[in-house]
This record gives sequence, C-alpha cells and structure tokens, in this order.
Amino acid sequence: MIEANDIRVELPDFGVIAVGGAEARSFLGNLLTADVRTVSGTVGVFTAWCDAKGRALATLWLVQRGDVFYLVLPAERIQSVLSGLTRYRLRSKVTLEDVSSGVAVTGLSGDPARLATALGTKWPATVYGCQDAAQGLVLSIPASGEPRGLYLGDLPAMPTVHAEKPAFWDWQDVMAGIPWITGATVGEFIPQMLNLGLLGGLCFTKGCYPGQEVIARLHYRGQLKRQMFLATLETGSGIPLPGTPLYGEGLSESLGVVVQAAPDPAGTVKLLAVVKRDDKDRSLVHAGQPAGPLVWFS
Repeated sequence: MIEANDIRVELPDFGVIAVGGAEARSFLGNLLTADVRTVSGTVGVFTAWCDAKGRALATLWLVQRGDVFYLVLPAERIQSVLSGLTRYRLRSKVTLEDVSSGVAVTGLSGDPARLATALGTKWPATVYGCQDAAQGLVLSIPASGEPRGLYLGDLPAMPTVHAEKPAFWDWQDVMAGIPWITGATVGEFIPQMLNLGLLGGLCFTKGCYPGQEVIARLHYRGQLKRQMFLATLETGSGIPLPGTPLYGEGLSESLGVVVQAAPDPAGTVKLLAVVKRDDKDRSLVHAGQPAGPLVWFS
C-alpha cells in the first residue's frame, strides 16, 4: 500500500563532487564557511563557498562516507565549482571528481519510521544526522512540515513511497529556507543574507577561509541590512527566476532579489528573496518590474 504522505523525488538537477585524499578535511575546512571538523559519517552540514569579498559562489550539502566527502549542489554549478576548488589544490593531498553520473540524489519526505523501513536502514535521530545504508547514505535535513532527508546512492525499491516531481522538492526547499546559489545569483549574497548562520553553516571559531574577514566583520558589528525572507507571489503570475529584482511601490530602484521560487501544491507560488530589512514590510512589493506581480512577505 502506497502511503500518500511518504514522498520520494528523483533530483537530476543536483550533482555531486567527491573530495578524497589524506588532506581532504583540512582542504575543505580552509574553503567552506562551516566547521568541517564536525562533519563525520553521522553528521552533515549545509554550507557555502565564498569569494574573497565574502560573496557566496555556491551553497551545498556536505556529507562524509568512509574517507570521502561529498558536496551536493545544483548540477548547473558543478563544473564551475569543481574548477574553482581545483585551483586551490596546489600540492595538497586531495582528489576532486564529479561523480554525478554514479551517485544519484533523491529527496525523501514523510514518516521517518516508514521511510527507514523502506530504505532498509535507520533514520537519523536528529536534523543534519547521517545514516549509512547498503547502497548509499541518508542525511536528515530541515523541513517546514513532514521530516525530510536527502539520499545519496542507488535507491532501493520503495513500493510504499509515493513518487513526486522535482518541483515538489523545490517547494519544500523554499518552505524550509534552504537557499541555492545558481548562475544568476553567483556573487550576489553574503552568507548571513541567506540565513546560513541559522542553518548551522557558519563558523567563527575556525581558521581562515575565503571571505572570512568580511563575514566575521558583519557578524561582530551586527550591521546586516539585507536578509532572506519567505514570500508569496500573486496568483497567476508565473514562477520568477532566480535573480529577479523586487521593487517597492513607486520606486525604480530594486529593494531585493529573488533567490528561488517554486509552485505551491495549493496553487500559489512561494519564494525566497533577499530584501532590505527596512523595506520588507512595505504595503506593496512587485516582482520583475515596478508594476509587476505583487509579492507578500510572511
């Protein structure tokens, strides 16, 4: 019997980079915003890779299986991120490889006990917890409703779990506040604007990484002027692309940018947008152009 609330979603628009070698952990720790020292076979993290100005070049899930670390991010960013990380390798004892063709990414949502039974393993006890399985691993990730997990590897047959389309997972990511950097938004946001601290993806007690000075200064001085918020788009307006500007009523200058958007099963469109905090509560905000579709912030 198929459980309607138990969902699996194949995610072909996500890819995977494998980082191995004796110095893989220190290599990643010197590049990513999270504390890679905490990542293990039982704990993963959501984190970012930034440029020297503290602007996010990529956001990603980071997990470990055996001696190898896996970076999960939008497939469109794989080659650029792989090339960028490779430039930092120098003489480090590190290997980097795009393994997207051999490591499938699947989203899971629903009752943890039933999903664990279908997977033939245990469900992680906490959010960001990892659990090894016969042909992969599952990472428990933030959710706004039913518990969620990300499965890497060959998914076993799950006849009791309902299959959904990727748009459903996109909506769940939006509702959970998971921000994805795409080609349109590379270099647009400092991690705090994307609420990466709330997601556990920022560390201020480790060694240097690209952009750390800018990110730390913003943290300690507390002068964050733009931040990501959940919003709803006017019905019948289509789905705005990442990078779509937002405008206040009567203003020609943009007050924010769409990070990502997805259709809601109820028929509306939900989106994450980074906006000026002082302008978020304006009575009228428009998407795309000053007289575009209306946007309401939660």
